[in-house]
Amino acid sequence: MSHYDLLKNIDNISYEFDYPLSRLNRYGTGGNAKLAVFPSSVNELKTVVNLVKGKYNYFVIGGGSNLLVSD
Repeated sequence: MSHYDLLKNIDNISYEFDYPLSRLNRYGTGGNAKLAVFPSSVNELKTVVNLVKGKYNYFVIGGGSNLLVSD
């Protein structure tokens, strides 16, 4: 079972594959993230981080308005 499959088992978790990071920043720049996860609580965030920690590169960001993301 992949970690992506495990996300399906987290109640109310929102995620999207190939997510355009340009949606998250004020400048409208940025390539696509392989996977973007949108937890609705601190507990969901902890669960997701524990699933990917040490296995995948990940970044935790807030609203993203102050990001400058490379294309």
